[in-house]
Amino acid sequence: MVDQLKKPCSVMLLGVLTVFLGTLCGFSNAARVEMEHLNEKNFTMYCDMRYYRVPYCKDSSSGYQCLCGPGFEYNAQGMCIAVSTNSRLEFDGGPKAQYAILVGKPLRALDSFTVTFWLRIKKRNSNGYIVSYSVRDHPNIFYMMLQDGKIKVKMYNETFVSERIRSFMEPDGKWRHVAFSWSSKGGNWVLHVDGANADRKVHFGSGLILPASGETTLGAKSHHFIREKKTLWLEDEAPQNLAMDLSHFNLWFNVLPTREIRMIMKDCHLKYCGTAIRWTDFRDGTRGAVKLRWPSGVFNRCFGEWIDDEVTCDRYCSVIKGARCREEMIENVRWPRTEATTTVKVLCPGKTALDAHYANRSCHITASPGNKGKWGQPMIDECLGAETKTQLRHAEELSKNKLTAYDLVFPFLSRLSEVTKPSNAHSPNDLAAYIKVTEFLLEFQEDRIRNRNWLVDRWQNEQSTKLYPNSTDVKVFMNQLMVIFNNLLPGQGNEQAWNLTKPFGQSLVHLLNIMVKFVDIHAGVLLRDVVVERSSPHSTNFSLVMGKLAINMEVHFSNHSHTLRYPKDDQSIQPLFHGYSETRAIIKKSVWSNQSSLAKKRAFVVTTIFISNVREFLPNPYYENKNPLEDNLNSALYLIRFFPEDPTPMNSRSIVTTFSYLSTKNISDAQCFRLQYEKIRKGFVWKFSKQDCVRLHHTISRAMCTCPDSGFFYGVTTDMYDPNWVEEKVVIYFMNWATYFGCAMSALCSLLGFCILVFLRTSSNTSTLHKNTALAVGFAQLSLMCGIDLHEFLIPCRIFTIATLYFILCLFCWMCNQAFHIYSVVTYSVHNNDEIEEGSVIKFMIGGWVFPILPVLVGALTKGDKFFHKGACFVSWDWFFIVGAPGIFVIFVTLLMKVIALKEYMQSSYSLSEKGNKLVVNYMKAGRSQWGTVLAMYCCLLVALRLESTVLKFLFAIFSILQGSSLLCFSVLMNDEVRNILLNTYEGSKDKEEAGIIDELAELTHTQAQLAAHRKQSRQHSSYEKEGSFRAKGSLDHSHRGSPHSPQGSHAPSDVDAPHQKKRSQGMLHQIMDVLGQGDHARAASGGGFNAPGGGPRDVLDENAGGGLSFLDDTAMMDTAI
Repeated sequence: MVDQLKKPCSVMLLGVLTVFLGTLCGFSNAARVEMEHLNEKNFTMYCDMRYYRVPYCKDSSSGYQCLCGPGFEYNAQGMCIAVSTNSRLEFDGGPKAQYAILVGKPLRALDSFTVTFWLRIKKRNSNGYIVSYSVRDHPNIFYMMLQDGKIKVKMYNETFVSERIRSFMEPDGKWRHVAFSWSSKGGNWVLHVDGANADRKVHFGSGLILPASGETTLGAKSHHFIREKKTLWLEDEAPQNLAMDLSHFNLWFNVLPTREIRMIMKDCHLKYCGTAIRWTDFRDGTRGAVKLRWPSGVFNRCFGEWIDDEVTCDRYCSVIKGARCREEMIENVRWPRTEATTTVKVLCPGKTALDAHYANRSCHITASPGNKGKWGQPMIDECLGAETKTQLRHAEELSKNKLTAYDLVFPFLSRLSEVTKPSNAHSPNDLAAYIKVTEFLLEFQEDRIRNRNWLVDRWQNEQSTKLYPNSTDVKVFMNQLMVIFNNLLPGQGNEQAWNLTKPFGQSLVHLLNIMVKFVDIHAGVLLRDVVVERSSPHSTNFSLVMGKLAINMEVHFSNHSHTLRYPKDDQSIQPLFHGYSETRAIIKKSVWSNQSSLAKKRAFVVTTIFISNVREFLPNPYYENKNPLEDNLNSALYLIRFFPEDPTPMNSRSIVTTFSYLSTKNISDAQCFRLQYEKIRKGFVWKFSKQDCVRLHHTISRAMCTCPDSGFFYGVTTDMYDPNWVEEKVVIYFMNWATYFGCAMSALCSLLGFCILVFLRTSSNTSTLHKNTALAVGFAQLSLMCGIDLHEFLIPCRIFTIATLYFILCLFCWMCNQAFHIYSVVTYSVHNNDEIEEGSVIKFMIGGWVFPILPVLVGALTKGDKFFHKGACFVSWDWFFIVGAPGIFVIFVTLLMKVIALKEYMQSSYSLSEKGNKLVVNYMKAGRSQWGTVLAMYCCLLVALRLESTVLKFLFAIFSILQGSSLLCFSVLMNDEVRNILLNTYEGSKDKEEAGIIDELAELTHTQAQLAAHRKQSRQHSSYEKEGSFRAKGSLDHSHRGSPHSPQGSHAPSDVDAPHQKKRSQGMLHQIMDVLGQGDHARAASGGGFNAPGGGPRDVLDENAGGGLSFLDDTAMMDTAI
């Protein structure tokens, strides 16, 4: 039929596709031609466009993607198909009416047709109609039914029963593809089942035509049959429902050849639609108990882009939107998706744009249909160093030039061993180039060893140009090349370059592959030296131990009587095995499975290569599709390879390898593997093959393995987690008598300073900073001392942890505030007459008490249990940076402000007053002492918690005491405001004392005045007595009797009280004279005068000195005092 449709339909097909696809996608003339080519073989143009649409081509790094929208899937043939198209009709065979009719699509008259469908029988001996067709005038014109396992077809009055397909119509759960065709010309009727010609008949309905505008029904007789029931024949009177599943029913106007019927049967992309009736035409005509379900289940794999599809999405979209090369990773460079016929430039790995080193690669277009993009060879010369390019070119010349003298390779190897030493200067492309150099060298060595003439005379060989090596040359070559391998392996300085290799791990697998090739080439040389040259095995063996690998190649015989162990106890390989003490290989005598081979004494070479630690550079190749913690390499790599004299059967189960775990903490599911790899165009693909490898035994530190074959690198993988693992809780006790004493003294000094500043009612900004700093220190030390060892109490432990972290951050923030204040003081003193700048302290309060709470709460609320240390009431080391980073930032800002303040002070100290300079210097001294002691104290705390060191605990205690004492000294005792307050208090008390002395002096003056008046009267009475006046005596007697001035009635002091009064007067005089600054004179006077021993010259002479009185009477004393 395709042949018939090509000519009449080619114009229509091209026009329809051009208009339809051109409207939706707007593609070019080339796209129209390509779509014509794609649809030339199918009938997609006859499909219902409601269920078929053109995909949208989306470009991505991995290629084009065909987007179809919801409810549609790409059929890999340039079309999007509705998911419901791949559906089936379910008929349960019950008594209820169940059928599907063709709605709104009348047929034209048919003189030939082909019907195809998929059928699955559900019940044995189930009878019923598959399809029927009738018109009003001919109610029984055509039907097809299943009766007793046979296909029965009736057209007009002719009936045909096919008995050849009975075996196909069994309810075995399998889908059967059924196709039958009929032609009025000759009445040819053909039945196909599963693409094979099952039955045929001629002269069946010959010359007849099926009338137009009839009714097509699936699963039952048509309605016209039922309406005209009274005219039906007896065989049609009992309606029957067939228990079946029906799918993809299509009707063509023509007879299809067998080849095209088979194409339809094999089509899982649903690109063939009937020209007369399509499967989707019955969607709107389901009636009764019939069910429509999808997917149909006919094809196990129906949709999706397959490699062998005729037209893939990438090829289709390349026609629509243009060919592009896919994103690719090769030569350690990620080549982006690039349009065809263009060249892309990519920055060399490890380089910056300033270096201007780029790799180039061109994207070409293929000449095959589809116009796909194809990458050319990458040009990475700019990514290689000059030395690397020289070595690469030299090695390539050696491998190609067959006439180069063999001796020339040794200087080259020496130079190569120097330039390949691990260095941070190497780039990933340098590593890849050097690995390629070793490959060229092995090609050179293999060619010379294979082609050397073993029969040539030794003397002639040595005197000639020496194109071929002898045994000594081979040993030297092996030794130098192994040094180069050791240099190239990851470690000792080239880790940065290895981490930049892409795809990650591929270069390392390439290097391991070259090592295996190295073993195979040189094992044959060692074997020949023993078998042909008759050299002793001991002199032939090769062994070398280096920093990253160890190799041992030994010749043995099959009848050896002992078990081989590697490494041997007498070998100097133990330094390399430090940390891998349990890694070893054991080859038992039973390695030879054929006992007859033991008697033949066949030689073989056993090679072992130990590579210490490459687990970080050899990832599991399936890590992208699984948990990255699963199946990680957790051991060294061990190569065990046999090179026998002849292919003798071996029992590889006699090779047992023990591996030490590189990490023993929290691991599980240890599995043995062999590294299998394969070279492809883009590099290497590898896998950790665990098939048939057995783990014989394992402990907490090692695993013992055996695999069914030898010759590979072996190792052990583990899951880097254990679902049943319970971490051992390591309790840390930080507090001892020293730390208790240190914390207590620090807290006591800090809080004492705080109380003194509060008691003295200091109000300056400086004192406010000191008070808050002292408070932060005291609370930090108290919370640390009381809470860090509360391991057994969860809630109090976490509360104290949060409090400790908070107050420690507060301490750093307040010291940062002090640094800002010092800068403010220096700046303000330079530009103002006052030495101290007073202002608001709100900013200090926010920075000192509010800011520190943020990181602590963020860590505690976001990380939960992980935030807290499991062995101490402190922050976990894993999340220490949450509080440590803000602390380091505060320290950095503080140091920066101190430097700025010091610079400002050094530039302007000459303009400050003496008091201002002294103030700034004191501030800076206090800041230095505080920062030094605080940082030392908390560094000791952190390291002591990490290392549990007693010495560090004592250091912490010492720095705590120094910190508290320095805070008390500089913040309180050397605080100018405190000193001024104390001085003012002292001066006020002194003034009060002087005022009291003056009051006492006034009282004493009044008393002395009364005493002077009394003594004057006494002198007058004495004169009267000397004159002997009777009158005076009588008057005196009279006065003694009744005068108010008599001693009995007077208040004057008596002679007995006179010495006490004099003593008191002298004491008061001393005080008065001390106040007046004349204390020495008063003491001299009261002590016998200035002429007394030790006294000075006399100033005042008593007029009554000879009368036994003091040289200075009381009146004179008072006068002198006044």
